[in-house]
Amino acid sequence: APKTDIVVEGTVSGVTVGNNAEESKITVNKEAQVTNVTTEAPKTDIVVEGTVSGVTVGNNAEESKITVNKEAQVTNVTTEAPKTDIVVEGTVSGVTVGSNASDTSMKVESDGTVTDVNSSAENVTVSGDGKVENATVSGNNTSVNTDGTNLEVSQGTEGVTENGSAVNEGDKVTTDTTTPSGGGGGGGSSSGGSSSSTTKYTVTFNLTDGQSYTFSESVKKGSTTDAATAAELKYTLASGNQITWYDANGNVFDFATAITSATTLTGVVGSNAFAGGNGTEAYPYLISNGEEFSNIATLSDEMKPISKDTPGKSYNFKLLNDITITDNMFENNFCMTDYFNGTFD
Repeated sequence: APKTDIVVEGTVSGVTVGNNAEESKITVNKEAQVTNVTTEAPKTDIVVEGTVSGVTVGNNAEESKITVNKEAQVTNVTTEAPKTDIVVEGTVSGVTVGSNASDTSMKVESDGTVTDVNSSAENVTVSGDGKVENATVSGNNTSVNTDGTNLEVSQGTEGVTENGSAVNEGDKVTTDTTTPSGGGGGGGSSSGGSSSSTTKYTVTFNLTDGQSYTFSESVKKGSTTDAATAAELKYTLASGNQITWYDANGNVFDFATAITSATTLTGVVGSNAFAGGNGTEAYPYLISNGEEFSNIATLSDEMKPISKDTPGKSYNFKLLNDITITDNMFENNFCMTDYFNGTFD
């Protein structure tokens, strides 16, 4: 029936409001525990003060409102209804805005926390002074106006902004809102109440050596980053080794490069007797001077044939630039190495 008023005070497995119960209200009181609250009725008002596992707003429940009050806990909120209004003052683990739920808005108040937002609808707005940890967006024209949110925009998605700054498809950024200080005297003009934002991109360092080691950080657009250290990766780097970082194209990353998009770098562990690499075909040892060239001899024993029919270990080397070689760089009468198995480019 329309305008039904339901108040839950105890423990209930489920509350369902059907299509025809327009403008109904469901209140889950502070001490109540409910497994699922579901509505298909337009303009349903759902107020959670207690604990609810799941709140679901169906396709037909257009212009419904969900309020998660302070100290309330909700595991998942899911909406498929256009123009859903979600207000979070308590704690919500996950919010899913389905593709049909266009023009939905979610505001997280200062005491509110949402762990994960997954939105595939168009024209969605996420805002508020509370904490939204992660947001994955695949719906066009979505606005995320929060601070410190790890925002990922899916490929093929257009018109996404964070605090007024455009975020491109495929990008991962950390939202950042700053409010400029009030202007002093003078003849200049300003638009009161405006805000500026600084876009941040996520730089991810991945290293695999028996197991995976990962470190990531947020870097302001246009700034540079430093190479991740073994300590940051929680990786034990053996004496005499070094880590070389490569970009997505397999090139050694230049850490003087400004970060202008989400960036993933691959770490390769190899001998520090060379300029970089690990001697594999994909990441050959890099040689930039005569001393590094002479260090090929340190691998001679490993490249020595094991038997007549079994070659030794293969190493690959790449010369980065012209080098100067002097005879005092070699021990055996200018013999580069007793054994060599591999490639030299």
